[in-house]
Amino acid sequence: MRRAAIGAAALGMVLAGCATIKLPADQLEKSQATIKSAEVLGADKTPSAKLHLQFAKDEQQNARDMADRGDERAFSMLACSQADADLAVVLAQEAQVRGQAAKAARDVSTLKERGNRP
Repeated sequence: MRRAAIGAAALGMVLAGCATIKLPADQLEKSQATIKSAEVLGADKTPSAKLHLQFAKDEQQNARDMADRGDERAFSMLACSQADADLAVVLAQEAQVRGQAAKAARDVSTLKERGNRP
């Protein structure tokens, strides 16, 4: 009897260890699309955006790995991936806007210089 109980407990642990969690496909796709958007916007050219882009990629992979192991924290990890991907997009956009503003300021200075000449 005791041997059967130990065997059943061992089997239960093995089966529990093999459980997986299915992450919502729409959330995975959204995270992946946001990561792609950050890359297209040039996040790799802005240090802070590049950092959060890498966080997003790492967290997405960790979420997949955790889901494969049956770890419920996979959902939170996927949410972190989305948040970091969103931040990478915003930081990349900010860098573009700053670059455009700097160019506009240079253009204005050039026009002022030309306007002051006789």
